Amino acid sequence: MSIIPWKTAKQYQSGNTRQVTLPDGKLAKVYMPPSLWVQYESLIGLEDLVEADIVELALDEREAQRKAGVKATFSTCFRLVVTVRVLDWFRVAEEMGVTSDNL
Repeated sequence: MSIIPWKTAKQYQSGNTRQVTLPDGKLAKVYMPPSLWVQYESLIGLEDLVEADIVELALDEREAQRKAGVKATFSTCFRLVVTVRVLDWFRVAEEMGVTSDNL
């Protein structure tokens, strides 16, 4: 049983899905919640990355998952890479003593 009706969930997901370009020129759909897309955009600016950098990391992650016997989609690996990178930024900020109170 789902809390959100199937039709509503599909509309939400389609509205938060973007296409990214793979190294072979093909397009891949990536779903992330709106807040993670915002963090992705911030990450690109903070680390001076381009979309292709995140795509490569996601492809590497998907390959690692497959070697471990896990069937992960490209979209899932893309979300994982973005989430881990964002969490790394939070960890570094915390280690430096940066909090929302002292910004």
